[in-house]
Amino acid sequence: MIDEETDNELKIKSSSFCEPYLLVIREDFSAVVLQVDANGELDEVEQGEGMSKTKWISGCVYKAASELKAAVYLLDTKGTLNVRKTRTTS
Repeated sequence: MIDEETDNELKIKSSSFCEPYLLVIREDFSAVVLQVDANGELDEVEQGEGMSKTKWISGCVYKAASELKAAVYLLDTKGTLNVRKTRTTS
């Protein structure tokens, strides 16, 4: 996976999928949330500065049928659980 900010190629350590969202944890402990659009392409969902500055070791994405947004559950390197709501890309 190519990091758009640094152009570095990073291996994917883990992922979690809940239509239309994909959470990816990369080898540098960064996490990115992607959303599948109508054409089947992946667009990054902006999650704010706090997510990009924290090192993550595990995570999952979950969306209840009654909800418009998904919840992203992330565990950082200190063992703290962080819950975030996705932001829509369109």
